Amino acid sequence: MPDEPKLAWLTELDDTLATQAPEDEFSRILAGLIKEYLLCDDDGVAATFATRFDDLYAAVYEPRFNGYSGEKKGWTGFLHAFYAELFRVSGKIQYDDPQQGKVIQLLRALRKLPPRAVKLFVQSELGWLDAEVWRRDPLLPSALLINMPREDPTLETYNFDDPLDVQDFDEDTTLWINSNAFWARCTGAGFDEESKFRFTHAGSSIATGLEEGYPKDLETKLDCHVMAAAQFLLHAGDVINDECVRKRYFPPRYWVCLVTLGMSS
Repeated sequence: MPDEPKLAWLTELDDTLATQAPEDEFSRILAGLIKEYLLCDDDGVAATFATRFDDLYAAVYEPRFNGYSGEKKGWTGFLHAFYAELFRVSGKIQYDDPQQGKVIQLLRALRKLPPRAVKLFVQSELGWLDAEVWRRDPLLPSALLINMPREDPTLETYNFDDPLDVQDFDEDTTLWINSNAFWARCTGAGFDEESKFRFTHAGSSIATGLEEGYPKDLETKLDCHVMAAAQFLLHAGDVINDECVRKRYFPPRYWVCLVTLGMSS
């Protein structure tokens, strides 16, 4: 029998582990620990690995990597690196794979650790904010946005006579569903409560998938748009109902969020 195809998230981690560039060394350390965690089936594994990730700051990041590029970033630099690696991999985990839930378990376990009062630089606020690692963390919501695919797939951007474009379409639509599923799980778990734009992406995804004629420049709704909307209803529907529907709260438009975070072109 042929070997089972390698899981996309495992390929992503192995690709990081195979890099040799010195500037990628901390990413390799994070990727190795994330891989070990996702492949471990022991009871209580989330709490154990939460402590190991937390210990990385004092044992590895602070003495070896803080100031590597000439600027000491402290917990801000550590969290940016941690979230970038973890969220990028999470977007490669299939939307209905229990491994996505396992990532949520790790983030919950981290929030149960004794909090540390720190200052974090938050781009959307253009300044340093008081925070508590890992409990009250304003960097997590922006990390979700930054590590999402930049644009949702549209049918008109692909040439279906080109096999490479067909492959890109399959990969892009899969990534869109998986990434939205992970974001929805984070919203449902309350990890993005610190963000003033908490429901902006959820509202955009739900409207794109389910509202006729929205957005106006989307000529063809795709299955991935509907599936992305379904993820928010499934994993964050109760929170959205309580915080938006019942309170008649209308989130800011998506482009406002991008401009504020300095991500618009």
